[in-house]
Amino acid sequence: MSQDPYGNQQPWDPTGQQPYNVDPAGQYGPPVIPNQPGYPPPADGGYYQQNPGYQDPYQYATPNYGVQHVAAGPQNGLGVAALVLGIIAVVLSPCCYMAFTGPTGILAVVFGSIGVQKANRGEATNRGVAMAGLICGIVGLALGLLMVLSIFVWGIWDARLSL
Repeated sequence: MSQDPYGNQQPWDPTGQQPYNVDPAGQYGPPVIPNQPGYPPPADGGYYQQNPGYQDPYQYATPNYGVQHVAAGPQNGLGVAALVLGIIAVVLSPCCYMAFTGPTGILAVVFGSIGVQKANRGEATNRGVAMAGLICGIVGLALGLLMVLSIFVWGIWDARLSL
């Protein structure tokens, strides 16, 4: 055991009272509470049970540095993605036929419908944007299919006329 370099001094207490956790011999150990008038000594011979309402003045509360939970904001990403993909599908439908219109239109319809469902559940705040993306996706798919169908019909019509 190491020796006390300070000559076995008592801990300093600003109130001038004897701390509860130091016995008269100066050794640290279990709490020593002198028998006070009106309080009987412990019956079991063990440690003295303190009043449940008592708070030790030498015990300080530690701040809670745990994980802080922050409420999640609205999940508006799918509605915005549906609108962007729906606009791309509408714009590209006359020139690209179904090469880009098909995938972008289908994704716009899927993302738009999920975005509208999230807005209905209260998870998102952009129901109108998701609905516009859904409608643009449907219109883009319809225009792309109409272009493919018109080319197919034109090809058949042209082949008939040339016979």
